[in-house]
Order: sequence, then C-alpha cells, then structure tokens
Amino acid sequence: MKIGLASIAALVAALPLGMRAQAAVVVVSPGDMQGWGFVEEVATGTGTLTLGPAVPPLGTGSARLTVDSTGREILGTQAYAGTALADIDVLTYSTYRSSGSAALAISLQLDIDYDLTDSNTAWQGRLIYEPYYTNTVLTGVWQSWDTLTPAGTGNWWASGAPGNSVCPINNPCTWNELLANFPNAGIRANGGVLQLKAGGPWSGGFDGNADALEIGVSGVTTTYDFEPCQADSECDDGNTCTADSCDPMSGCIHDPAPREGMACTDGNPCTEADACSGGTCVGTIAADDDGDGYCNAQEQQAGCDPADPNEIPPQSAVFSGSTRLTGGGGEILLTYHAPSSRHVSVTSEPACAAAGTCSSGICTAGKIGNACSANTDCDQPAGTCRVIVNYAAISDLALVEASLKKRGMPPADVSGSFLPATPGCSRKVDIPLGTGFGRARLKLKATGTANGHPARDRDRIVFTE
Repeated sequence: MKIGLASIAALVAALPLGMRAQAAVVVVSPGDMQGWGFVEEVATGTGTLTLGPAVPPLGTGSARLTVDSTGREILGTQAYAGTALADIDVLTYSTYRSSGSAALAISLQLDIDYDLTDSNTAWQGRLIYEPYYTNTVLTGVWQSWDTLTPAGTGNWWASGAPGNSVCPINNPCTWNELLANFPNAGIRANGGVLQLKAGGPWSGGFDGNADALEIGVSGVTTTYDFEPCQADSECDDGNTCTADSCDPMSGCIHDPAPREGMACTDGNPCTEADACSGGTCVGTIAADDDGDGYCNAQEQQAGCDPADPNEIPPQSAVFSGSTRLTGGGGEILLTYHAPSSRHVSVTSEPACAAAGTCSSGICTAGKIGNACSANTDCDQPAGTCRVIVNYAAISDLALVEASLKKRGMPPADVSGSFLPATPGCSRKVDIPLGTGFGRARLKLKATGTANGHPARDRDRIVFTE
C-alpha cells in the first residue's frame, strides 16, 4: 500500500480529536492507517504491513520495508508535527533485519526545525537515529531501541544545518546533547514527519521490519502496533485498474493483470477510449478541431464553440476593468485575463510582447492563451496587444459596444472581434495599435441581469507607447 505525503496529511486531519491524548496501543492496519503512510522516497523501495516475521513485539504483524541499492522507503506520520523535542519523554521502537549489511537497521527520523519559536520554517533537514552506533544489530532477531538513552556516545545525527555542525554523521549526539544545543528544537510544524526509514542509499539493499513504535509527549504515551490486513476490503487503493486482495503474509496486493484493457475513466475530458494499462487508466487524446489547446469535449462542457479558435473556456480574472453600474453586480459581467491591468504600457506589457513565451504548452507572453510548442509560436506582430475578455455566465449577457479610439482619430467599431459574446466563455482578441499612436483607448460595454437586477458594465483599457 503506497500513500503519499499529501495523503498522510489528510489521514492525520481525519484522526479523531484527542488521539494524541490517548495513552494506548493504536493498531495501524491497511483498513485504518491511523495517519501513517508508506512513501517511496527514492526508487526502488517497497512498504507493506505483513505477518511476522517470527514473533513481533506486539500482535502478529509488523511494517516491512525493502530497498535495493539505490532505494529509500519511508513509513511516516505527520501527527507529531510541531512537537517540541523537550516535550518528548519516551521514544522507542523495535526492528528486525532479514537481509542487509551488518550495520543496517531501520532508522527513526524526524523532520527537524531547530527553533520552533522563530520565524524560520524552511526545510532544515532531519534528525536521524541509527542503532549501530552504540549497539550490535543482529539478523533474524527482533531488537528494541530506546532512542532517548543517555548512555554511550549517541546515535542521533543531523542531515542539515545548523545541526550537522554539532551532531554530524561521524560524531552523533545523545538526546540530551541535542536538547542542550537546541532547546527550542522540534518536529517541523509545517508538515513535519516522524518516520521509520530504510535506505540511504544502502549498498546491496535491505529487507527488514519495524514494530511497537512508542512515543510519549508530556507524559502521555502512545504505542503503534503495525498489523497486516485481514480482508480484501482493507486493501482497496481506489484504483479501478488494480484488483485488490489481502495476503497477510505479503500484505495488500494490487494486481493490474486482471483489469488490463478494462474500460475506466481517467478524469480528463480531453481523452477518450479510456482503458486500464499496466495499472493506470490511459486514454487517447481527443480531437481539438480549432487547435486552441482545448479539446472539443472540454469546450462543449463549458458551453463554448469547439470550432472557434478565439473562443475558449473561462480564464482566471486578472482585473475587472473600470466599471459603472446600474442596479448592482455589473462588475462581474466583464473581467479580463489579459492584459495585466487596465493601464497598459505596450513596451512592458506581456500581452504586447513581440517576443512571446511558451510555458507548459500555453503562451504566457505575446499571444497569451494560445496553444504553443515553442516561444516563437507566441510572438505578437509589432504594435499588437492581446485582450482576453471573460464573459460572465449570465444568460442574457449582451455586448453592446466595443470601440477603439486612437489619439486624433474618431472611435472605430471593433465589436466584430469581440463577438460572439458567449456567456461563460472567454474570447481572445488581438488589438492592432500600430506605432506612433501615442495613446489609445479600448471601451467595452455589456448589459445583463446580475443578482436579480439589470446591470451595465462599462470598461476602459488604455494603451500607451
């Protein structure tokens, strides 16, 4: 069972209030991970809850972590994010090594903030406990580790500054030394993870288990008992392209073979003939008749014309123009994705850039909103600026005026470029300003019913050289 860090956060949020205050044994199983999750930090690693091996410290099962020579696998929880190290009064766990070099055992790691009281919340690395510094790690035997013991030279080392100058990997610290040097340190508040980890990388790979992780905070102790699945229903990974089943010895099995070729839905309106392939729902890219970067289905879903390359699904509103209202709510009739404001300097405005920018298949400068594969696809002709107007999803919306006035010239009707004004869609319009115009004003006016009242929206965009 694989659960990403974002999912771990969601699992923690779903825990009953007061879970942290229970002095109890908490059973972690595939059917209820209790805020824990497996993460393959670096390929290739695996994590599962399984029976054994031998007789675990608690129950009948444990957490198994395996890695190859490059892999890194984590079983972690964010339930203790923001916990001060000084408040932790118990921190023990047990490990079992099936294979791996003589020094290796599953480590205990904390995402660390060396001062929870200051404003620095940036990533500061991890504190890492490895048993071999002061203990002999055996193969085929369950062993328990008390990470807070003051005996010996210490087992905690730091991966990042400033901790790695005090407790480097070649001279680790005891828990008391950590507290003496960093009295305000704690598990990082912003999503900090308490984790069991295999891999570093570890040459030759590793296969081992962990169980009975016990943590006490301010006198309240919780022990986590990792147990295998008991029924297929516990193993549902939410993926229709895998057949999920429970094998207590191997853990949850997610087999793609029985679902290969089965119809599925990938959630992307721009694919069709979706089918399972290798455990993933894969579709064929659907038609985009007008080549605007939005497939026909996506445009039809938004109520836009899939054959009109200048009409696209609604875009984000960057500004709302200059508005005069009658009744109320007129400001929502017309908003704009481009240019970046109603006062436009053509020499610096991205929507007027002769040298365009293509980012992730969409123009973000020049012909903003166009589909692209290279920056040159986005180049604007000299003296041209793009406007993308968003028409509100109001059934009786009507564009009643669109005019462009240059200095010393009468207003020119440009409404044809802004039509049709399809409610709920956006329209891309390139405004040819030329050179030497000095100052030009684009005026748009729309009417419609907003908030149950007749509304009128008058906007002006001013272009200057």
